[in-house]
Order: sequence, then structure tokens, then C-alpha cells
Amino acid sequence: MSSDPEHAFSLERACSQDDAAEVGLSEMKNTFVLLDDDGPTPLPLAGCGYDIWEDSLAHMGVLTAPGQRQQGHAATAVSIAAGQAMALGLVPQWRARTDNTASIRTALRAGFKHAGTQTTVLLNA
Repeated sequence: MSSDPEHAFSLERACSQDDAAEVGLSEMKNTFVLLDDDGPTPLPLAGCGYDIWEDSLAHMGVLTAPGQRQQGHAATAVSIAAGQAMALGLVPQWRARTDNTASIRTALRAGFKHAGTQTTVLLNA
């Protein structure tokens, strides 16, 4: 597990621009990247990070390298990040679009419970 920002950037480069932008892992203040360090260069498998909202919530984001999905790597990274957040007295929070079934499955596997929905309305100024 690494908190080196370069590993978060490397993971984002391995993913689609849309996936990387949706999560924003490298922009988060607290990141945890699971690495496969069997080769000469560590390979990022999955990462989870969080930003602190209102001094009480750990707003989580998770990203998994395309060739590493459905292997439990995201759940491992989430478990470590959420554990660290809770040790700091924060409440981990996960938000996912309703059509992002992979994110929802990962959240449920990691122990998160569905607690509601959010609707955003953009008004013209």
C-alpha cells in the first residue's frame, strides 16, 4: 500500500479519462494505492482516497486499473482507507451514480449501506 502521489497519478493514467476524472483520486488529500510490487516497477492495482468534509465525513473515491477489476483489489483499498478515516473519528461516506453498478457493488462489499439518494439541480443564472 502506498500514499505516494505518483502511484495515484500512475493509476489514473492506466484508467480511462472519464473514470479518472469521476473519482479524482490524485486530487484527494488522503490516498491509498494497492501495488503489485513483484516486478521491477510497482504496478498500481487499485486505489482509494478521501477528502474530509465538514470535519466529520470522509468522502471516499475508489479507482481500479482496468485489467485488475473484479479481483477484490478495490475492496482492499477501501477497507484500509475507511479504517484510517474511522481511526481519525471520521464517518466514511460513499456516493455513486445509480447506473454505476460496479461502484455500488464495491461499496456494499466493503460494508457500506445504502442510506439515500441525492438529486442535483443546476439552475441557469
